[in-house]
Amino acid sequence: MPTWPRPAPRLVILVLLVLIATVLGGCSRVTGPRSWITTGELAAGGTVTFAVRDESGRIDDAEIDPAGVIALDAVSNPAGEPGVLLVAWVGGACDERTDIGMSGDAQGLIVTIMPTAAGGDCDAIGIGHMVRLTSSQPLPAATVTVRTDTATAG
Repeated sequence: MPTWPRPAPRLVILVLLVLIATVLGGCSRVTGPRSWITTGELAAGGTVTFAVRDESGRIDDAEIDPAGVIALDAVSNPAGEPGVLLVAWVGGACDERTDIGMSGDAQGLIVTIMPTAAGGDCDAIGIGHMVRLTSSQPLPAATVTVRTDTATAG
């Protein structure tokens, strides 16, 4: 029976390292829909739920009302951070939930913000909010369209 030559240990190690790098490289970015759910405190007490869903596959992280971050416009990129997009909006004191959706393609991003207010009487005090979206790709503010709509619970 013929014997096959044994591969050199260095070759085996090199092949394994290339295989591991290939597998890990393919897992470094999620390209499909992602979602985040978080809650925030209201100034008058109580909490509001924020549900963020990225259908574009371009967003790596979403942060609601990040501390110390100020949006200069309704939609902006912080200086020197093309992969960060700040989207500001005014919610209400009676909001129970805000759904934020991202859709679009490489040509542009559509951000839809839909707060849901509790039914009944509300003093309708406006409360400023912001979502900080982070991507490994540039997210130019000039290519972003923001749509807002409101709903009433129950």
